Amino acid sequence: MAKEPLITRSSLRKHREKADREQTQTVDSEQAAHNVTRIPKATLTREQPLIQEQVPGSEENGAAPSKKRGSSFFRKEAKAPKTLKKSRSVENQKSRELNGFLVRSIVVVCLLIVVVMLATFFL
Repeated sequence: MAKEPLITRSSLRKHREKADREQTQTVDSEQAAHNVTRIPKATLTREQPLIQEQVPGSEENGAAPSKKRGSSFFRKEAKAPKTLKKSRSVENQKSRELNGFLVRSIVVVCLLIVVVMLATFFL
């Protein structure tokens, strides 16, 4: 048996980050190649085309929309921490109560079996 894991969490994280970076680079290059935006029909007139080509850097701040998002855009949102409703002492107390109930029920069943056996022998 190996004393160390074959793949560590840090190496998995690095590999995942590398794959994410490569994926975002390919998505960015595809978006740059097909940099097309659609205009809502309500704002169009007869002279305007339905599809308008964008020139890179023609936006107000000069950055592409994908760069605005940043790498945290696609991350899963963290869940709000839940309040703890259980404690060890409460769970132990429930366990003791259930254990007592089961022991009492076993004793009652044993007594009933003894009564039935006595009744069959002597009657």
